[in-house]
Amino acid sequence: TSYKHLLETLYLLHRAHPNYTNNGKKSKMAKTYFVYIIRCQDRSLYTGYTTDIKSRFEAHEAGIGAKYTRAHKPVEVVYLECYESRSLAMSRECIIKALSKQQKEQIIKDYLNAREIYKKNGFSIHARPVSKIYGYFS
Repeated sequence: TSYKHLLETLYLLHRAHPNYTNNGKKSKMAKTYFVYIIRCQDRSLYTGYTTDIKSRFEAHEAGIGAKYTRAHKPVEVVYLECYESRSLAMSRECIIKALSKQQKEQIIKDYLNAREIYKKNGFSIHARPVSKIYGYFS
């Protein structure tokens, strides 16, 4: 994963924030699809895609999300990517699921490094690893 793609993703996440405005007017973006990685209590990783990361994480946490997260309690979202089409998000999800745990840990590390670069350039970041996803877009 290149830093350029990660920076573009972080920019899209910034724009996807419900309070993002363009000249004082609410932005009307096309539907955004998120590919995400959740770290579970046993340090395992779960990858999925959704259009509403907050609701999806809450479903995983409540045990009504994926079968995997019912058995492995989700702790935090550690990685996010944005796509403007469902097919691209699903393709990326498949690619990430096929990676080894070590490779997934590396893209998480690269993502966190890209976030730091992004913040140093003066952008606020709304996509960040949190112990609870509540308030993710607050």
